Amino acid sequence: MNGYAALMAQGTTTGFIGPSGQTNVLATDSDAAGVIPEAGTLTSLYVTSDSFDSTGDGSATATVFVDDTATSLTCSLSSGTTGDATCQATGASISVAAGDTVSVEIVNSTGPSTYIRDIRWSSGLSS
Repeated sequence: MNGYAALMAQGTTTGFIGPSGQTNVLATDSDAAGVIPEAGTLTSLYVTSDSFDSTGDGSATATVFVDDTATSLTCSLSSGTTGDATCQATGASISVAAGDTVSVEIVNSTGPSTYIRDIRWSSGLSS
């Protein structure tokens, strides 16, 4: 499974990305969440961002949500002067059923004056 948001705008400290492409992060899990098509296990989370604002420095936390509930699949993004950031979480085992919903919450730890561009996530779903 994977998802993408082009922008987490300035003034936004928390947003959600569903399993598809969208222009901006959305305000709630229920706004962004997509339906899981088959039962299985989520086993990993990988997140990238192409840039934090013009200074390049920033940090954020990404957490997988299933049915409006945070899971243990979480990782922390931290950029250097390039602004690019990646993180990954492995070793978790989150059981999901067909019809459950999934999204990824992004919490911008840098604060509301910082934007984040091109946020991508993927999660392993094994059946």
